[in-house]
Amino acid sequence: MSRDLMDLETGKFVFHYPGEEDPEPETESEQPAEPEPGEPEPEISAEPGEAEPEEFTEDAEEEEQETEVRIPRFFRFIIRLAILTVILYGLFTYVLGLFTSYDDRMYPFIMEGDIIITSRLASCNVGDAVLYENPDTGNTAVSRIAAVGTNTIGLSTNGDVLVSGTPSELTVYETTSKAHAGTVTYPYTMTEGGYFLLNDHRAVDIDSRQFGEIKKDALLGKVILVIRWKGF
Repeated sequence: MSRDLMDLETGKFVFHYPGEEDPEPETESEQPAEPEPGEPEPEISAEPGEAEPEEFTEDAEEEEQETEVRIPRFFRFIIRLAILTVILYGLFTYVLGLFTSYDDRMYPFIMEGDIIITSRLASCNVGDAVLYENPDTGNTAVSRIAAVGTNTIGLSTNGDVLVSGTPSELTVYETTSKAHAGTVTYPYTMTEGGYFLLNDHRAVDIDSRQFGEIKKDALLGKVILVIRWKGF
């Protein structure tokens, strides 16, 4: 049977089984002191040398790691950008050329406003459209190679271009007339290493009909790509 005893110090009944010893009352030293009514609860401060809470330590470590990662990524981006700039500069200085057509002398193959990509390393032969420097004005333009080397250029009465007495390989849907300006006379005799250039749109006569043949050093590249910028 159980018995209920009253604790004289606390005034509370304590439940006991038969044979159990009376529990020892808690001493005042073991019980935490209760704050007086209205008195603020005491703050618990860390002992000297005690480690900070783990959550704050982990946040600080994550911030340091992010800073360490961010700096190398920035420098890697700068290095890659510099390498890309050097590659593009070398590519468009020694390999490729970029040109925008400003007239319709090569219509319909090239129209005004088209962007033209040229290759400086490609060989230029009869029938190729090439970018070149006008020996009279120094301007750059695009025309097509009609003849190369020691040939005689003539113009027939019906407007055909004759290369050493044979009709030109270039097929156009316009007749070819003499230039309105220039000192070229026919038959025109070319020299070794010369290039005779004609426009596809023969009505624009600013080509070799006006300034004669050009040399290889005046060629700036072979047209390899035409990007139609207008008319879409």
